[in-house]
Formats: sequence, C-alpha cells, structure tokens
Amino acid sequence: MSRESRDDEREKALRDVVELRVPLRQAVDRLASFDWDSDGDLVVFASGDALNSLQAYLSGRLDVVGLQLWAETLEGRDDLGFQMGNQGLLKDFLFQFSSPEICESISEEMVRRWRDDLRDLAR
Repeated sequence: MSRESRDDEREKALRDVVELRVPLRQAVDRLASFDWDSDGDLVVFASGDALNSLQAYLSGRLDVVGLQLWAETLEGRDDLGFQMGNQGLLKDFLFQFSSPEICESISEEMVRRWRDDLRDLAR
C-alpha cells in the first residue's frame, strides 16, 4: 500500500472514531493498526465532535466505559488537531473524559455541564 493510500486509510479510521461513524470498538481496533506518530494533523477535532459524543452518551449509544474509551483513544494523538480558538478547552475535555480516575467520575451531571459549556461556545 502506498504512503498516500495508507494516510487516507488512517484518516478515515481516525474520523470513524472522532465522529462515531461505526461501532466504537470496531473503529478503535481499526485505528490501533496505525502508528501514533504523525507528520501532521489528519483530522481536526471540533466542539461539534465533543457534543456528538456527549449526545451519544445521553441517548444511550455510549455508556460510561464507551465514552471513556472514545476519549482515551483520541487524547494525545499526534494526528489529531484541534479547532482554532478552542484548543485548550477541547484538550481538557478529552483529558477529563479519558481520566475519570484522576479528574471527575463520568456522570450524567458532568456530561450535561460539558454539553452546556460547549453549546455556549457555539453561540
């Protein structure tokens, strides 16, 4: 497979996780077949992506374990960029949801608070 083709596949796999386009475990397993190191951002993580994950939790598509796995999979990746102007907040979002043992336990209250804060950014 050519480097360009491999990068396209990696971008698709990363986007599948970010946007929850396929079942999470399937998306995470596929993304794990690619290296962590990257020469640049393949996908930009935006507040809408964070809101989508929170809505998936609130609607029952993701449980606490799934939401944590989703955040763990994305947090710290070299190939994931962040929406301009909200980089710090979005990095903190992923950190908090990927590390409930050192931050706050994931709960419906926490999810709703983050949802409201992220919605306020969009206004």
